[in-house]
Amino acid sequence: MNPHSRIPLYSSLLTLLLLVSCSAWHPARFASVQEAYVGGEHLAEPSPAPVDSRKKALFDVPYEDMYRAASVSASQAQMSIEWEDKAKGQILAVRVTKGLMPQKSFMQPGNRRPQDKYFFYSIVVRERGPRSTEVSITAKTQGRCITESVDLGGDKAECLAYSVPHWATGDDNSQQELTQFMTFLRNNLIAAGLI
Repeated sequence: MNPHSRIPLYSSLLTLLLLVSCSAWHPARFASVQEAYVGGEHLAEPSPAPVDSRKKALFDVPYEDMYRAASVSASQAQMSIEWEDKAKGQILAVRVTKGLMPQKSFMQPGNRRPQDKYFFYSIVVRERGPRSTEVSITAKTQGRCITESVDLGGDKAECLAYSVPHWATGDDNSQQELTQFMTFLRNNLIAAGLI
């Protein structure tokens, strides 16, 4: 074999090694649920969350009973409750899954394999009257991805946006879990004889 024919092979391997060694995973660590909702937007009325990132319902049920049912329903929907404040009617929960990134343009091989994805849920219980209580739930998400030092077609910007907490919308939506929570909530209220 001609020694000069190995030069392109070595050059290709060196280039590949440099690209891989200059890659970085984002985020360095996942946010806590409190960090995901640090701005308080989950408490705003009307909610700034996109339609596919929220659900809301009004029930003729006293506040105490509704709060208890909401807390139980979150656990039944496989959400891990990380923080709650009964006096303020707030429950913050997390669910961790594995999934593919919704974006199709990412070139890094690591982005084509399932990675950790966090879903952050904010459940807010509001008393609207002596026997009238509203429950709303919103969802945010944060995914994990890898970027190269050389940005190929805007991949880095997409990855960075994906790797910070953002509303769970579009391909990242959590409608199944939001609906499941509301179904458990209604069933728990029925089982308790409250509706």
